[in-house]
Amino acid sequence: MRKPHTILVYPAKDSSEATSVEEILKNTIRPEANVKIREFRKVKNQGVAVSCDSVKDIQSIISRLDGDNSAKEKVSHRMPGKRHPSIIIYDLPNTITDQEVQEALRTYTEDGENLRTRFKLKGRKPDTSHWVMEAPRQHFLQLKRFRKIAVNWNMFQIKEFFHVKRCQFCQAFGHTRQNCKYTVPNCGICADRHSTSYCRSNFQLCINCEESNRNSATPPLSFNKVSSTCLKTLKVLQINLGRTKAANDTLHPTSDKLQSDLLLLQEPYIYDSQIKGIPQSWNIFNSISNKASVIIPSRQLHAALISCKQNTVAVKIQTGQQPTTFISAYSSPYSNIQETLLEIQEIISSLPREKIFIGADLNGHNTLWGYSDVNSRGTAIEEFILANNLFINNSSDAPPTFTRNSSKGWPDLSLCTQQMIGEIANWEVLAEPSLSDHHYIEITIDSSVKNCTFTRYKTRHGNHNIFLKNLKPHVNSLLRAFRNSQNEKDINEATNLLQNCVIEACNKSYRNKNQNLSPTPNWYTQDLEIEKKND
Repeated sequence: MRKPHTILVYPAKDSSEATSVEEILKNTIRPEANVKIREFRKVKNQGVAVSCDSVKDIQSIISRLDGDNSAKEKVSHRMPGKRHPSIIIYDLPNTITDQEVQEALRTYTEDGENLRTRFKLKGRKPDTSHWVMEAPRQHFLQLKRFRKIAVNWNMFQIKEFFHVKRCQFCQAFGHTRQNCKYTVPNCGICADRHSTSYCRSNFQLCINCEESNRNSATPPLSFNKVSSTCLKTLKVLQINLGRTKAANDTLHPTSDKLQSDLLLLQEPYIYDSQIKGIPQSWNIFNSISNKASVIIPSRQLHAALISCKQNTVAVKIQTGQQPTTFISAYSSPYSNIQETLLEIQEIISSLPREKIFIGADLNGHNTLWGYSDVNSRGTAIEEFILANNLFINNSSDAPPTFTRNSSKGWPDLSLCTQQMIGEIANWEVLAEPSLSDHHYIEITIDSSVKNCTFTRYKTRHGNHNIFLKNLKPHVNSLLRAFRNSQNEKDINEATNLLQNCVIEACNKSYRNKNQNLSPTPNWYTQDLEIEKKND
């Protein structure tokens, strides 16, 4: 259907009469004018929007309003302006002013033009708001490349804003959570009856499609969120275990529940020079003092030890086009903070312009990451962050990462280099029990990691007759495809068809087992891995 043409009519600014715009239009545009009005609706500032199917009808309305002196004094009219695409900035504190936001946005765009704030939505955290702003095309494309922007030394998520109402409680369209009539939530991932934030399912299913398919007797369609050959995000879990055995024992089931790919630990429980309660299949990298550790539960991630110092350990993982270095560090509140900062500094200096993520318990107070005061350790950390152009992923209004009796604090820091800003999709202090006086911090890194696997069929167990039976229906079509091939393109298409038919028949006939595409040979040492990742 063709989009209608619209004109906006408002009361004149210098008009003192209380006559509504609707009454003036009714008296001015009479039925004999033969104007085909398609839609008539109220807009803000006591105006109305009149929509017609043709430009001729719009011009007729304009000429009648301009030709009537009485109406001309009481109302004004204009054509609707062009709406630019919108962006949304999540969870901005209510204390932030429009000037501060505009100054931050100007650093990410080429010129100094301010963006128009359309409206604000209630934030997910207390005393925060989501800002929806209209951006011209050039600014919109520039801002869309960034997934996070810095405002007052805090990172805030930014995305394209779509003008579609969807309830995040029941997942239905057309209304928001504030106006939802349902009392039981629907999961936006697996379509089950629980909150989306608690879902750990590996499969995705749309609740709206599932209900539609059920009503039409169509089988529901679900798919795996992460296949063995696709790109996935990295889930990093950070915590200080407080040198307690109970916290160590809780780490394994919690990591499995949260499906964590990498753990950044401080002060794990050590017995006989080993971290207890950790499966032997996990890849463990410890600092010299065993106060900091990087643990990789996932067998799909191959890490190389980059540096092992007294209170710091660093590993490198191949992510996407560039590797990412993960650093775990610890500094006791009674030790010299400069010793640990110097260890981190040496690692950063050896990896210029690379992606680096740091999870550390540095026991420094500063208002930048939640404290109400600043001590000497916090000042030293702040100067270190500024000197190395690092960004703080912690939210200044986040819950405390440390609680003990009546005391609380925010000693645990998550930092990253400039190259990683856009990849930090989420940073959150979890309410998951840790049995430590510190809380779990979950960081989601939107960085591609490819897990290359291939399927090996167990043909030694027979089932060859079943394979031939499953392949037989495709033989005639395969022969026709090859006989009708006239050029290289036809041959390639016929070959792909043959491969797909054979794979389909194998899947139906034989048992299979996933294996690594490139198993590590026994001569491939850790030193070679480090050299490879540093190149």
